[in-house]
Amino acid sequence: MLKLYHKFELIGFINNPAPDGLGMVGEIQLTEAAERYREAFAFMTDDEKRSANPPFDEDVFENWFIEDENGVRQATIFPAMHDDGEIYWRV
Repeated sequence: MLKLYHKFELIGFINNPAPDGLGMVGEIQLTEAAERYREAFAFMTDDEKRSANPPFDEDVFENWFIEDENGVRQATIFPAMHDDGEIYWRV
């Protein structure tokens, strides 16, 4: 199981990670801390809105990390999350 962090805040637990082209895909179980990012996650998965200016502070796009089972963190770009619990990310 992997862990998704924004800065030092645990956002969710990623199960079944697998390669997907240049990125990775998995299933995420979100923590309560993820609630404040819901608008950003929805914005990034909406093809029509994604090209517009985001209606939230853009620093939300920075400082994302994936932590493996050994505690090693790797920086990632802002992940794409869907309502069905699927997550896509690149390291």
